[in-house]
Amino acid sequence: METEDIWEKIIVPLIIGPIFIIIKVLYDRWDFKKTQSKILLNKIKLEKITNKLEKFYWPLYILLINDYDLWSKVKFDENNIEITESASESEIDNIDMEYHFCLFSRKEGDTTIKCSNPVAINCIDKYGAYCIKHQQFKSLKALENWSVVYNKVKLITTNKETNIVDYDSVKNECTKIDVEQLENKIMKRSRSYKKSVDNIHLDILNRENVDTASKSSSLSMEGLIDRENDDKNEIDIKSKMLDELLATIQENHTKIAKIITENIYIAEPKSLMGKQLMKFIKFINIFKSEIDSDMELINPCNYGAGYPKKLLPLVERQVFKLQKQYNELINNFYNY
Repeated sequence: METEDIWEKIIVPLIIGPIFIIIKVLYDRWDFKKTQSKILLNKIKLEKITNKLEKFYWPLYILLINDYDLWSKVKFDENNIEITESASESEIDNIDMEYHFCLFSRKEGDTTIKCSNPVAINCIDKYGAYCIKHQQFKSLKALENWSVVYNKVKLITTNKETNIVDYDSVKNECTKIDVEQLENKIMKRSRSYKKSVDNIHLDILNRENVDTASKSSSLSMEGLIDRENDDKNEIDIKSKMLDELLATIQENHTKIAKIITENIYIAEPKSLMGKQLMKFIKFINIFKSEIDSDMELINPCNYGAGYPKKLLPLVERQVFKLQKQYNELINNFYNY
């Protein structure tokens, strides 16, 4: 065998073969470590997003939606009550974010003033976007003829009519059901006050017929009264619905405050959202203090603690953004 054949057929394969094997092994190890590192980073990112969604953003978002729904049952006096922060306090941000704004507008002389409150996407229905202050201007409202002002409801008993309910001011079936349920509760309660009550007459008044004294109070309900029999067997009862509404709002606020204070470090909010969260804590504290002290006028804005109107839209957008990232991470967890 010639020397060239020995090098070509024996020595070269013995040298090159192991070299290629070593290169292949080293590459496989590098690729494995790279893949494992990506999976580990993906896992850490997934856990971080999961914690944000599970412990902060989703619970907070649901509670804020619930808070919006509770406030939608409250009727505000446009001229006297300011529940939300002013436009100057709202700090219009420069980030690329589009809001849906409240559709409510009012006339002041020849000028039309539009509400500048943003509205979350999931708070918009077929009647349009309305902020918590202007929910009562929708075509359909759960409690159309009620306002939140601390006032006693007069229950009048009469022998002229039997279980008559005037639904002239009630414009939808949803409200009729609420009125009927309320009537039944009041009828039961009235019997505990006066066993001889035989017949009850309820008349639900329109907003425009509420007397001036009632409007000057702060948290009120429009009357359940018999206008023809003001001098007969009047029984004053405190509105159970009002108490329950305020209690539910405060309970919801307590849950929101707990999530913010205990889990804000997990959420890592940006500057704008962080300010809105702190404003909401301030609003909660002032609102609770006003309720607990039985103040005649419930107006947190008097103390620089207006409802932070951008908080819900900001939280909603962050929820949608993080949920999208979460879904993408789950779908592409091992795709490298």
